[in-house]
Amino acid sequence: PPVVGALIFGVVAMFAVGIKIDTGDVTYIAPRLVNPTFTSRSFFSVSLTLAALVIGAENSQAIGVLMVQGYKPPINVMTIASGIGGIVSGLFGAHNANIAGPMTAICSSEEAGEKIEDRYTASVVCGIFFASFGLISSLAMGMVASLPKELIGILAGLVMINVLIQALEIGFGAKKFQKGAFFALITAMSGIKLFG
Repeated sequence: PPVVGALIFGVVAMFAVGIKIDTGDVTYIAPRLVNPTFTSRSFFSVSLTLAALVIGAENSQAIGVLMVQGYKPPINVMTIASGIGGIVSGLFGAHNANIAGPMTAICSSEEAGEKIEDRYTASVVCGIFFASFGLISSLAMGMVASLPKELIGILAGLVMINVLIQALEIGFGAKKFQKGAFFALITAMSGIKLFG
């Protein structure tokens, strides 16, 4: 993938100009179970907010992307899987594990394969990488944190280019709702905040 090439080139360029990586604080922390503490405050301020965010933003993005790609996603199963994933990941002190919109867009796009029925392999491989990454995440995140922020930003931008192009094609390609799509885009980019 081009992003891997960009990462390799970026690291080589970093060393070529004399930028050094400080990995002195990078240590391995093994995954471990965390005893959850339930409070009414965290339930209302965190749990309900996350549930609304996952169902209203992430799952709906993923479902919309899959429908546009020609899939018929099992909406109830996806929502239940997000709930179970959130429970399991919470036991390890992690953030919610859910069906992510951007990742679904990447794994279901033409970049994942020409044949629509074979694109699931991108999700399987992605899942294997995520699970493997979870086992060494303390080392990997320590290494990533030691890289220059500019390099991280460039890599993240490169990953999202095709997703953005696809979203713009879908949003502006149809004759209907072009103005709505345009105002949604510029409002999101503007940084306007309402009600705090």
